[in-house]
Amino acid sequence: MSDIATLYEAGGGVLDKTALAQQDADGINLPTTASVALALPAVGSNGSSIAWASDKPSIIATDGTVTPPSDGEDVTVTLTASVRYAGGSAVTREFTVTVAAPKVPLEDSGLDVLLSDEYLQNAAAKEHEYLLSLSSDTFLYWFFRTANLTPPTSSGYGGWENGAVTWNFRGHAFGHYMSALAMSYASTKDPAVKEGLLAQIVDAVDGLETVQASYAGTARQGYIGPFRDTALNAVEGRGTSDDPVIVPYYNLHKVLAGLLDIDKYVPGGLGDRALRIAEGFGEYMYGRISTLQNKATLLGTEYGGMNDALYELFARSGGNPHFKVAAEGFDEVSLFQQLANGQDVLSGKHANTTIPKFIGALKRYTVFTQNPTYYNMLTAQEKQNLPMYRLAAENFFQIVVDHHTYATGANSQSEHFHGPDSLHFDATQRGEATGNPQTAETCNEYNMLKLSRELFKISQDVKYANYYENTFINTIVSSQNPDTGMTTYFQAMAPGYFKVYGAPFTEFWCCIGTGMENFSKLSDSLYFASGSGVWVNMFFSSRFDHAATGMRVEQTASIPNSDTVEFRISAIGEDPIDRSATLRLRVPDWIAGDPVVRVNGAAITPTIRGGYIVLARVKDGDEISYTMPMEVQISATQDNKDFVAFRYGPVLLSTSLGTANLSKTGTVGVGVRIASFDAGAQQRITVAAASTDAWKQAVTDNVVRIADSADGDVQFALKDTLNSDDLVFSPHYKRHDERYGLYMTLEVPDSPAAQAEILQGKQQLRDQELIIDSLTTFDNNNSEASKNVKSSNSTVGSFSDRTYRHANSGGWFSYDLQVDPAAAQNVLKATYYSGDNGRSFDVYLNDVKFKTQTITNAAGSGVFYAVTDEIPRTYLEGPNVRHKVDANGAPVLDENGNRIPVVTVRWQSTGGFAGGLFGVQTTRPPAFDTTSKLRGLTFDAGRLEPSFASDTTQYVLWVPEGTDAVAFDAEPWLASGLVRTGGILIDDTQPRAVVLTPGQEKTITIDAYAQDHTTTTQYSVVVREGAPSPALEVVLTAAARCVAGKAVVTATLTNAAGVPVAATVTSPYGSKSVSALAPGKSASQAFTTRLTSIGVTSVTAQASATIDGDAVTADVGASAPALACGAAQ
Repeated sequence: MSDIATLYEAGGGVLDKTALAQQDADGINLPTTASVALALPAVGSNGSSIAWASDKPSIIATDGTVTPPSDGEDVTVTLTASVRYAGGSAVTREFTVTVAAPKVPLEDSGLDVLLSDEYLQNAAAKEHEYLLSLSSDTFLYWFFRTANLTPPTSSGYGGWENGAVTWNFRGHAFGHYMSALAMSYASTKDPAVKEGLLAQIVDAVDGLETVQASYAGTARQGYIGPFRDTALNAVEGRGTSDDPVIVPYYNLHKVLAGLLDIDKYVPGGLGDRALRIAEGFGEYMYGRISTLQNKATLLGTEYGGMNDALYELFARSGGNPHFKVAAEGFDEVSLFQQLANGQDVLSGKHANTTIPKFIGALKRYTVFTQNPTYYNMLTAQEKQNLPMYRLAAENFFQIVVDHHTYATGANSQSEHFHGPDSLHFDATQRGEATGNPQTAETCNEYNMLKLSRELFKISQDVKYANYYENTFINTIVSSQNPDTGMTTYFQAMAPGYFKVYGAPFTEFWCCIGTGMENFSKLSDSLYFASGSGVWVNMFFSSRFDHAATGMRVEQTASIPNSDTVEFRISAIGEDPIDRSATLRLRVPDWIAGDPVVRVNGAAITPTIRGGYIVLARVKDGDEISYTMPMEVQISATQDNKDFVAFRYGPVLLSTSLGTANLSKTGTVGVGVRIASFDAGAQQRITVAAASTDAWKQAVTDNVVRIADSADGDVQFALKDTLNSDDLVFSPHYKRHDERYGLYMTLEVPDSPAAQAEILQGKQQLRDQELIIDSLTTFDNNNSEASKNVKSSNSTVGSFSDRTYRHANSGGWFSYDLQVDPAAAQNVLKATYYSGDNGRSFDVYLNDVKFKTQTITNAAGSGVFYAVTDEIPRTYLEGPNVRHKVDANGAPVLDENGNRIPVVTVRWQSTGGFAGGLFGVQTTRPPAFDTTSKLRGLTFDAGRLEPSFASDTTQYVLWVPEGTDAVAFDAEPWLASGLVRTGGILIDDTQPRAVVLTPGQEKTITIDAYAQDHTTTTQYSVVVREGAPSPALEVVLTAAARCVAGKAVVTATLTNAAGVPVAATVTSPYGSKSVSALAPGKSASQAFTTRLTSIGVTSVTAQASATIDGDAVTADVGASAPALACGAAQ
């Protein structure tokens, strides 16, 4: 660089060397904490040289070497970068980095924690019910068939476990099932449940022993798979597979992990037998990996945490070096090095493939650093490299949390990481033709919690505990239906969706498998232990016995209802509590103010170290009160500061957006059901403030706690809004069977930003109406499998925040894409990258050559561009049309029961690369509807004359004298059409308020725009006083009584009108309908509460009737008095 600069200056050029050096100095990023070696850059992006100085070189040397302090205290080091461009003046920049003193890893509390929190108790009970409804023998069906043994059952399970279908993941759920059985066996206190779980564990171990024994003395000795191991040849790059399993090593990892969990949690000979099976399989894995010359193909597939499990097997076996070699085969060291250097290279990577890799990296670090014997087995180079594995895991965790994580602790869209700080875009706009329900895959958080848990144990850094609590409550606990026990695959972050739960016996998604484990180990991270005491990380009613100090900790908590948690300390047995016993209480990151601690009723000034209140020398009989003040806080996405979620203490809040069409779901991947979107659901909160920032700054005044719900949940109402004061927010983790708003967009009414977002949403909806089928995620996994991908000599990759597939020389790949014969045209739209300029290949339709495609840079240099071609009618109609089939090979039918036509599109190499293909769609022609009528127009007050008809554009609205406001709902002809009033683009899914001046007429103009967003029809409504709407007279009364010891609320509706009335009567305990109630008659509805006592209960009725040809409504209310059954009546 110095030579180039000299030549430039010699030619008369002038360089601002100081400015260039400053740019390079500003571009340096260092972490604020370090435990292992730092990557200190020597050259800046402009080419500046960087020299480093350290004020404590014995702790952090100038080459980045970190030597942790030996005196037990953390040390802060100042590093100074001296940046100089081409001999110019030096620019300096200082960094402070804290190096933590070495810490003794914390111990697991294990699963011997007694949960008394009612919600978690129910969650565990539902999981136990589910586990006991399943059968190890049924899971073993394909294991036995593969081994040419007679299966113990006549058939196996369906869904992903079905080995007879084209795409399957068989074996994965059985592995999770074994882990869940073992953990549930260890955690349950119910003898009958324990016995049932043990019986299934015995069947699992017996079955896998039989399978493994059948391979003895063969080349497959030690093998235990439910599929032929030719599937492993294919993903290792040394052969092809004759078995349609998608990710075989992923499935085998679950089985190995299940065996290790049985060994860990089931005492005695049964656990020993499970370990011996695992060791036999480990030897089989050694035989494969030790002969694998090139790991590149293997590392490109999803293999779960195989490195983690094999390192664990190495440790459990006493250090068998074969298992170390096998584990190393799954270490993607180049990726680890990138993350150790602080590089965010996650965009385009399959999240649930990537996260477990770093769990394995950390396991390598802990296995070898926590056992001197194992450490001494490493070479000098391996010892030197060992800190890199920990740093990679730490940096990976932080990058994911800081740049890829929603407020719930969840990450990913369509199973993948995308560009950093793009969460709003991912949640609202990246969703192909399905909308955006595919955020927050539950499996990812199952693994992120594993990673954060292990990082916490070795570092005691409270940030990992903070993340764990947030994600545990708001993603994991949130993922289970408390009535059925079934769990989610995705949880949509955008408003208007609902949670979709897996079916118990016919689907077996990956997230059903991890869900089995999640709810079998609910108590494993509430407490941690050290030699002298207990760390309390989460606040749920529970009890933990710490044997080392003889201390029992009993916790009583009801967060978020109460901000105070009570602890009672007692001795476990007759011996006194050790005098060194210490209790550490986590100070959460959501606390609003200072914590308040009282010991035996007396307030103390707590000692806080490392994010924990330290209570030393606790003793038998101590009663500790711990208050953590809570207030509403806002979480916003980085790419849209107004896309926000509300938090109260540790819980995220959401609001109900109705129950419309909850049975309507779509399908992606291999039979994964996803929520449909309700275009009429509220998306935005319009604030009555000068700016959204002003409203957010006053959030504690604008999101206020109201009375708890009838079932005891905290509730919050919004203030200072124009359209949302009726929304009620409550804990999201308890929200089920309804659409919700978790993240919603704040807006100032009619602002340019608000109108731009409405328009963007309409354009996106319009585009989706044109799309027939779409694929933009190329993952060699679920997304491509859903399009029946087939290939030869073809790979996937990621580039510029996109994924792609291409075929190498002589290779090809194909997809089945849905077509629409009813459309005037079907268009094939393929997206390529101009940087692949010159690549030429053939495109086939249904095995017939369609065209030769040559990639060019005519669209520009380094850009993505689309190529469109009309699909000939011969592929849309006639006897040779192909049809869509599911993973089972069965026909897929549309909502009307008809088969779905598809075209098979193949990209074929003609000697060079075919692709890369960055996206493919089948679409209808981009010709938008021009119907600009309104489909509906209603007002909340007054009488519209004439009655609304789409072709009528002139109206009079008669309102009562003195009316100062009305609101209207205007529905465009198509949902993607636009509605403007007074030139303002409005949200047509919400009522539009209009201010009136009493005594004066007002003309409201409403412009309806067609789907083309150009063609328009104007409607005019003149608002006049007079001719008030007829009144509907109904009376509602409410009473409460005791029936069989339970409170029953009765509502009685009396029709005082002269016409029949229909009504919906609503109480906190449900809604009931009344139809055709005759004039002068009454109807009573009883609501069973199942409670022994109730407070004052509000009941409402919405009545409707037709009077003089006009539809008239009335809302009435009443209250039933408080009642306590069993008390004197």
